[in-house]
Amino acid sequence: MTKQQENLVLNFDNIEHSHPMCKHGPCLLFVKQSETENKYYSCSACRDSVDCNIHIPYVEEQKLLPNQYTSLIEYHEQAYYSYISEIKKLRKNARSVRKKFKEASSHNANKRNYCKTCMCLFPTSNLNIHQDHDCAYALNNKQMKQPCQNLLKPLQKKESNAQFFFKETFINYLIDKVLLVGQWDGILCIGCPTIFEALNVQDKIKRKKLFLLDFDQRLINFYPRKKFLMYNMFNGHFFEDSIPFQQFLSSIQNCLILCDPPFGALFEALAQSIKNIHTYGQKTIQHWNLILFSPYFHEKWIQKFFTLFMLDYKIEYTSLPHLCRGRKGSPVRMFTDCKLNTFPPLDDNNYKYCDYCQRYTLLTNKHCFECNSCTSKDGLPYYHCKLCQRCVKFERVHCKKCNVCHLPDQCLNDNKRKIKFVNYIDIMITAILVFNHHGQPRITKFYEHFPIDVEQKIIRETYQLVSKRDVSQCNFLESGLLVGKSSGDHKLIYRHYATLYFVFCIDSSESEYDIYELIHSFVECLDRCFENVCELDLIFHADKVHHILQEICLGGIILERNMSEILQAVNEQSKIEKQESGLGGVAGKVKSVVDTKTAKIRLDLEKKLDSRLD
Repeated sequence: MTKQQENLVLNFDNIEHSHPMCKHGPCLLFVKQSETENKYYSCSACRDSVDCNIHIPYVEEQKLLPNQYTSLIEYHEQAYYSYISEIKKLRKNARSVRKKFKEASSHNANKRNYCKTCMCLFPTSNLNIHQDHDCAYALNNKQMKQPCQNLLKPLQKKESNAQFFFKETFINYLIDKVLLVGQWDGILCIGCPTIFEALNVQDKIKRKKLFLLDFDQRLINFYPRKKFLMYNMFNGHFFEDSIPFQQFLSSIQNCLILCDPPFGALFEALAQSIKNIHTYGQKTIQHWNLILFSPYFHEKWIQKFFTLFMLDYKIEYTSLPHLCRGRKGSPVRMFTDCKLNTFPPLDDNNYKYCDYCQRYTLLTNKHCFECNSCTSKDGLPYYHCKLCQRCVKFERVHCKKCNVCHLPDQCLNDNKRKIKFVNYIDIMITAILVFNHHGQPRITKFYEHFPIDVEQKIIRETYQLVSKRDVSQCNFLESGLLVGKSSGDHKLIYRHYATLYFVFCIDSSESEYDIYELIHSFVECLDRCFENVCELDLIFHADKVHHILQEICLGGIILERNMSEILQAVNEQSKIEKQESGLGGVAGKVKSVVDTKTAKIRLDLEKKLDSRLD
C-alpha cells in the first residue's frame, strides 16, 4: 500500500488521450504529499519496476520533456500496441478453434487441447506445433466451461496480476444464498473468474445476465466477447472494443458488481473505474450494488473511497490455504452496500445473529453497547477501553504515557529511553531488514534513529547492494548508506532464503559468523512457528514475527541465541494468548500476565547489559 500513502491524482476524462501508455493501458498520475511539485506518471497495474519500468515526470507541455523520457514513452507505447495485436490474434484463434470444436460432435471431445505455454487452444491436428510445450490434452466439457476451477493455475505475480481463486464452498454459498435470492437481473464480475464461471454453468441463474471483466488473457480462449473483455480495473481501460459491455449494461436495470482486487490495490483508482462503469449504464440501470473482497486491514482505505460496510465473514481461497492458518483464520472479508441482514451466515456453527446490529457476526464478535456495534475486525474478541473511548484488541493495554492502547513494551517514550541507554554502551545490532526479491520490505527494525526518508533510502540501497550479488560471493558487506551513516564502524551480514533476504547491520567489532548463524536461528524459529514459513506469514502474522524477533534482540542487544529457549518463550506466550481468548472480558488478568512478561524481559535485558558493562 505504499502508493496509497501518496496523493493520487486521476483525470479519467482525458486519461485515454493525455496520459502516457504502457502495456497495461494509460498510466496514472501520482503526486507525493511531501514534495508537492514531484508529479510523475507510473504504471497502474504493476508495483514492480522489473515488470513495467515506466516512470515519467509530469510536465505541462510535452516538448519540455527530456529526450530520454520521450524515447521511453515511445518504447512503452509500442509495447502497448504489440500487446493489443497479441490479444486480437488470440481472440481470432480462439474463435476459430471453438468453431472447429463445435462442429466436431461431443464424441470427438478428445480433439480439444490447451497449450499452457502459448496460452491457446488447439486441435489435435496442430499437436506437432506444441509437442515440446506444457499442454493439457482431451479437454472435457467441465474443463472448457470452468477452466479456472479445473484447468488453469492461478497467476502468481503478486506485483501485477496475482489471482486467488475462491473455495468452492464459498462460491456455492454466494450463489445459492445471496445471488439467487437477490433482485438483480445483471451480475458484473470484475476479477472474479471462478464466481463467473460457476454462475455461467448454473441453470438456476439463466434469468440473470452475466459479464466478466478481467486482465487474464488466457480466458479469451474460453469466453466470447459478448461475455468477457480484457480490462484493467485501476485505469478503467478496455483492451478490446467495449461495445459488447455497453450492450450488456443497456439490457439490465438492476446490476450487482462483484470485485476481487489484488491485496495491494489502489482503491482510489478502483473507485474511479467503478464510477466510470456507472456512467456507461446511467441511461438504463436504475440501481447498483457492490460486493468487494479485500482483507479487513484495508477497511479505512476502502471506506475512504467507497460507501461500504464490512461483514466479518471469513472468505477462504483455494490457492492460499496458509492464509487460513492460525487462530485468526482468513483475513479476507466482504465489503458491501447491500442490506446486511440479507447475508445469511456462512455456516451454523461459527456465526450468530446480533439483534442490535441486525446482521450475522462471528461468535467471538461481541456487541459493544458503548460503541453500539460488533467491533471485532480480525475474528478475535475486542474489549472497550474507556480512556480511548473505542474497542481495541484484547492483547493491547492502555499506556498512560502515550495515552493510547498498544502492545506491551511498545511505548514510544520507553523505546526512546531504551535506545538512548543502549547507545551509551554501544549497540550490537543497528538494524534488521527483511525484503523480498522485488525490494518490498517485510520486516524493518532500526535500533538507531534515522529520519523516515533516510530509512527508505537505506532500505532501497541495501536491497540494491544485496540483490545484485552472486551466490558465490561473500555474505558480508562493508558498503552502503546504512554502513556509511554509522561512520564506517558497521557492516552488513545477509542470508538469502527462497524469496527473502535477511539483512543484519552489526557493529564492526562483532563476529560475522556469530551473526550469520543468528540469522539462521531466526529463520529456523520462524519455520518452526509457522510450519514451513513463507513470505505471506510475515505479512499476516506480523505481531508474532516481531515477538520472535524481540525474544532474540531488544534495543539492538542480543538477548538470546538458543533456539529452543526462544521457541519456549514464544510457545508460552501463545498459551497465554489462548487462555486470554477464553477469559471473555477479564482485562485485569490480561494486564497482570502482560506486566509479568514485560518485567521478565526487562530483567533479562538488564542482566545482558550488566554483563557487557563488566
